[in-house]
Amino acid sequence: MRPLTYQLAASLLTSVASRQGGLHRTRTKPVLPDRSKATDTTLTKALARACRWQKLLDDGVYASLAEIAEKERINRSYLSRTIRLSLLAPDIVEAILNGTQPETLRLADLEAPFSIDWHEQRAAFGFTAEHGPSDGRDD
Repeated sequence: MRPLTYQLAASLLTSVASRQGGLHRTRTKPVLPDRSKATDTTLTKALARACRWQKLLDDGVYASLAEIAEKERINRSYLSRTIRLSLLAPDIVEAILNGTQPETLRLADLEAPFSIDWHEQRAAFGFTAEHGPSDGRDD
């Protein structure tokens, strides 16, 4: 996997922000990761993979998760757990990319089933005002 670049960070944030479809068209201003903070490369790589796989589905390159798993030679279970990260709230993605997520947040937490409701995600993953926007507004 190539290093995280500004363009990748921007595409991650834009993709995740618009993922919630027709209900909330949210655009998040891309922010370069702050290298002064410890960015969790495991979380960052998982977000990049989720975004890439979701884009392959959205663009019609593959029709299903099973097809992606077969063609890319990856475990279908791993793919299913990881692609759910494309449903994370944009401010959670931004916090992970900036290294400002709660210190206790691990990939295993994000791979477990979670709500698609952004408010519930923030609460479940320990996001508070100090980790970024969590004022309850998605727009």
